[in-house]
Amino acid sequence: MKVALIGCGLIGRKRVEAFTENISLAGVLDLDLDSARKLGTDFSAPIFESEDQIFSDSSIEAVFISTRHSNLAQLSEKALRSGKNVFVEKPGALNYEELEQVARLAEKENLRVHVGYNHRFHPAIQKAFEIFNSGLIGGPMFIRGRYGHGGRLGYEKEWRANPKLSGGGELIDQGTHLLDLSIGFLGELHLEYGATPTYYWQKGKLDISGLGRSYGLETLTLHEMLPEMGPPKSTTWTFPGEDNSWKIEVDEFVDDLRTNSGKSNNLSEALTVLRIIQDVYAGSSNDHN
Repeated sequence: MKVALIGCGLIGRKRVEAFTENISLAGVLDLDLDSARKLGTDFSAPIFESEDQIFSDSSIEAVFISTRHSNLAQLSEKALRSGKNVFVEKPGALNYEELEQVARLAEKENLRVHVGYNHRFHPAIQKAFEIFNSGLIGGPMFIRGRYGHGGRLGYEKEWRANPKLSGGGELIDQGTHLLDLSIGFLGELHLEYGATPTYYWQKGKLDISGLGRSYGLETLTLHEMLPEMGPPKSTTWTFPGEDNSWKIEVDEFVDDLRTNSGKSNNLSEALTVLRIIQDVYAGSSNDHN
């Protein structure tokens, strides 16, 4: 199959690197000529001078589009109108309305549009789908997903941080992968609550999992952000010994009675916990009325 690539950045390069012998790269296009020349040289592909040169070439069956979000839908529509199938990077458009127009045009022209969500094809995810679909673990109760970006110096000044170019922030950039995977497991989704707070960790974070016995090995991992950002420096401690938390807590209470240190006085925190739980139960009850 003869294809063209629009967008010669990191993701465009990853797509071309994944091409098999069944795919012939007709040429590449990018507003950054240096990026286009570099990729074209590396993969022995010509450089297109314009979009029209791609869309007017009837021998090209499909167009891979790996540009900023703000250009995805526009280029997809042009490709479809020229009779070409489309492989467009996630999220496929700047917003829902843009992608809906692309979908309508694809149906009208009887052409295929695929939105690139490569996370579905990670081996662990594929295996998880296999196990889940086999019925081995039963029906779903809930899905919890976390995703972030390690960042890099100047990341906040890049196009992804500009809603006009990206459509939002981390939610539309990386969060779309989590939503896509959730659909893969659960089917159709409906939003009941959503929030978009801004979190940025400058120094480090702590990750605790397991509490021993049936909870799994107790583990603490410290992730420290490096000056150059990117992947953090990670240090992990494991605690395979006996669970002494019960004894330590009782000892602290007895010591408090003897010394009046106040360390074991947690009644205020316990009240807060129950207040929050009561509010959640009340809200859940109202939802079902």
